[in-house]
Amino acid sequence: MQQGEVVAETGNSEIVAKHELLSRRAESDVHVRFAKKSLEPHESKLKIAERTNRQIPGTVPEAELRALRLAEERALLEVEKAKVEHEQLKTEAKVAEEALHELEIVAPFTGRLVKVHKQGGEFVKEGDEIAEIINIDLVKLQGYVPIDDARRLRPGAKVSALVKRADGSIKTMFGSLTFVDIRVELVTESCRVLAVFRNADHYLRPGLRQTMTVHLAEPPRE
Repeated sequence: MQQGEVVAETGNSEIVAKHELLSRRAESDVHVRFAKKSLEPHESKLKIAERTNRQIPGTVPEAELRALRLAEERALLEVEKAKVEHEQLKTEAKVAEEALHELEIVAPFTGRLVKVHKQGGEFVKEGDEIAEIINIDLVKLQGYVPIDDARRLRPGAKVSALVKRADGSIKTMFGSLTFVDIRVELVTESCRVLAVFRNADHYLRPGLRQTMTVHLAEPPRE
């Protein structure tokens, strides 16, 4: 599953219906085309009257010419009004689409969908777990070291892990220490440490026990 891919959609019939209605209306420019068609006869009448007066002055009275010009201007304004309303519809449709996208739950990062907590039609509220996605390109290992050794460790120290797989294969991987706990486990008299390993080939798998070594000097290279 890729980052940004839709994992689930929460339902809101009112928002969905509004988006569908506005989208259909925004796709149609019938009002603009109708206004333009309504303008054509007014333009034609005015042109004929003006041409007639050029050929035979005074044939069309000035009052009638003013009325024809006014009718043409009104028709032009209707075209402009239709265009503005159409643009407004497209804006409203875009806002409705954004509201619809807000109902989508998308993957925050690229990974593998390993568990679905909610099925289609189930009621959900804010904070509910919908699904579980994991990415093991970067793996964190946890271990414990004796108190005396923990005092010598600092974040950034080099670490290596001997990874044994069920098929018998073994691989040494290298990472770095990210955390040394100052608290002590009383039973084992040890401190918890965390290290991060790059795991592009997914050789390391969460949940497996590994042997991790913290190196105060540079570890051997592969």
